[in-house]
Amino acid sequence: MKEEDLYTLPYPFSKPKMDLNTRAKIFLPFNALKGFEEKINEINQVDTIKVQLDDNMKEEIQSILTYYSGILSSKPYIHITYLENECYRMDTGLLMDIQPGYILFKNKIIYIKDIYEIN
Repeated sequence: MKEEDLYTLPYPFSKPKMDLNTRAKIFLPFNALKGFEEKINEINQVDTIKVQLDDNMKEEIQSILTYYSGILSSKPYIHITYLENECYRMDTGLLMDIQPGYILFKNKIIYIKDIYEIN
């Protein structure tokens, strides 16, 4: 028998191919990242104590908002730090509107009592 003849012989251990649906069911329970999503959620849950602003800081925020209300038509770009879901967030973007008690920032309502810093 020549070497070329070996390439034409059928593979001795051939099995019938499994259909794709059956094969997918075998691997369905496999979760390579077991516990990963729980760890991510645990990391994102930060216990934050809300900072109590003194009167000077409250007045400063109010004066900045008064200034921005005068130039609101020009859509001012602001930097803001605010409390969201028990966590302080820093963000930049367009200030859309100022209302009594809250501002509209990037189509998100932020209550003035939750603002830590704005400029």
